[in-house]
Amino acid sequence: MSKQKYKGKTLYTKTCVDNIVQLALESNPDDRAWYQDAYNYALELSHDYNVGVQRVVGIIAALSPMKSWVENKRLAEEYLKGNRYGTYGRLLGKADEIIALEHEQVNDENILDILNGQKISAFYLNINHYQKSTTVTVDRHAVEIAMDTILDNHQMTAKQYSFFQNVYIIASDKLGYLPHELQAITWVAWRNIKHPNQVDADAALPF
Repeated sequence: MSKQKYKGKTLYTKTCVDNIVQLALESNPDDRAWYQDAYNYALELSHDYNVGVQRVVGIIAALSPMKSWVENKRLAEEYLKGNRYGTYGRLLGKADEIIALEHEQVNDENILDILNGQKISAFYLNINHYQKSTTVTVDRHAVEIAMDTILDNHQMTAKQYSFFQNVYIIASDKLGYLPHELQAITWVAWRNIKHPNQVDADAALPF
């Protein structure tokens, strides 16, 4: 797909890839470990609350929409303590379904079926398989980076989501990163440059 309509504009793959690559060259490569750090956090919760780490990652992803990373972590830990609040009932319901899985049912296929959303599914895979995941969590910063502009609204179709994911995959091939690593380093840089008053890294924000 060489071009895509979005927000009344025609976006071209090459232009979006160039925007991502340019910011990546100005970013801190150490930020590529963001998803590994997120996994390590899930591992800590797993040990603290005696819940398998794969379930914990699924719960984090389920509770992520419309929450900053700091708030996402807080909600996940509160949920594991038995406190079901702070987000929509349907999202808590997804977490409940993940907790209710039988041991032999805890796998990517079943958890992704419960999550049932492009972005939260990508977020789950990026954390749970940070060593090898090839998907991209297309959040608001990822879209803005590709377009090199700040947007007020980030709603998109599945086809538009696939377009943005694809430009990150192409850019990552050029730079030798995994796609989610590239998304992470550019995301942190863009937030610091364009949203300096934002005190924590947004994760899985809604469109």
